[in-house]
Amino acid sequence: MDQERRIILISGPNAGGKSVAMKTVGLLQYMWQCGLLIPVSEASKVGLFQDIFLDIGDEQSLENDLSTYSSHLTHMRKVITLANKKSLFL
Repeated sequence: MDQERRIILISGPNAGGKSVAMKTVGLLQYMWQCGLLIPVSEASKVGLFQDIFLDIGDEQSLENDLSTYSSHLTHMRKVITLANKKSLFL
């Protein structure tokens, strides 16, 4: 990722490791921002984010009539209002 390419789309089959990859990226970024060493090569560039937003998991709600998809859309709407150029959204 750089100033021009700010979005990475991950796709693949169910149980293909997408969520694990996202959780790993989020955890490593958080560890870095807390001052911990992370397993990256010397040539790696790791930036700092003002905010880290996560929408990982299944939060469907029968009580609120939310499917998994509509739950993700609800979270995305909230994040869009809070995020800026210095935000990481996973």
